[in-house]
Amino acid sequence: MNKIAIIVGITLLIVVGISYFFTKNKSQNIISFTTPSDFTAYNSPIGFSISYPIGWTTKETKGVDTSFGGVQILSQGTSIKYDSYSNGDKLEQLVRVGGGAALEPLSYEKIKNNYKSNIEKQNSSSFSRKVISERDIKVNGVDAYEIVFTENNITNKTSTKNILVVLLADPISKKYDQLGTFIEIGYTARQDVFDQALAEKIIGTFRENILQTYVKKIEEAKKPEARALNDSYARVQTALKNLNSGTSVVIYEQKQSYESICSNGLLNTSTEYIQGYVDMIYQGLKVSSQTDASIKCFATKDKLVVSARTSDNKMWCVQTDNYRLLSGTADNTSMSCK
Repeated sequence: MNKIAIIVGITLLIVVGISYFFTKNKSQNIISFTTPSDFTAYNSPIGFSISYPIGWTTKETKGVDTSFGGVQILSQGTSIKYDSYSNGDKLEQLVRVGGGAALEPLSYEKIKNNYKSNIEKQNSSSFSRKVISERDIKVNGVDAYEIVFTENNITNKTSTKNILVVLLADPISKKYDQLGTFIEIGYTARQDVFDQALAEKIIGTFRENILQTYVKKIEEAKKPEARALNDSYARVQTALKNLNSGTSVVIYEQKQSYESICSNGLLNTSTEYIQGYVDMIYQGLKVSSQTDASIKCFATKDKLVVSARTSDNKMWCVQTDNYRLLSGTADNTSMSCK
């Protein structure tokens, strides 16, 4: 269970401050709310949905290793720079939702006992937690463990009230039991703005089909058209990035101008080594002309900007003052990706 303990620190929370709706030692259903008229819905590409008050904002969090990623939902007056609350951020109410995989079979009791024993054990010199209550509950009819706790953060000089709710994802079949897929839901708020009723409404709208979505994506990726798209992304993006870095080195070492790289708005294949990059783009798109690849190339003495499409007609672009691959099209006027 050390894997889960590690993942707990990753943050896949929906912490929705709720010291709420359960009688001690008796599992209770959190009401499955019809979405209130003043709420709006967030539908995650990883396979869950949740609704929240209009006027709040969302910020997706990316998956890392066995974490699936998820979403932060920020109340008005809350601003979070990174994927978790840190010094300098503004906090009123923050909802976080996410999920992860322990990569071993999990039971409800197993995951419950892990969380129960680790919340206060995670105390450190920078923060301390105190458990207020912990209960067995149900979220949309699914067994879940809810723990309410306070956290005093010495570094950020904040005191918050939190709820962490954890449940297992619908396994859909025994084949996926080995993943140990779980979901964390929670709410964090300053103690003076903690709102139990609002928290209930938000968490009551939560629904998930994470593993069904995962399986569907695997099946889609096996289709020929998906493989062709992935191949075009790999070849076109690699060609553009290598072109950008490669030409920069050659121009610098040979003290040449970038102007020789382009000709009439296209890549100049008569320039040494340029044809190889163009061929890689052709291979990714199954085309034989720069026009069909939507290639654009513009250069001045000390600047270069080049773009090309992938097979889904999305444009990708590189420019000499930025080594990252950008989404956009080469612009001759600004000599940048737009």
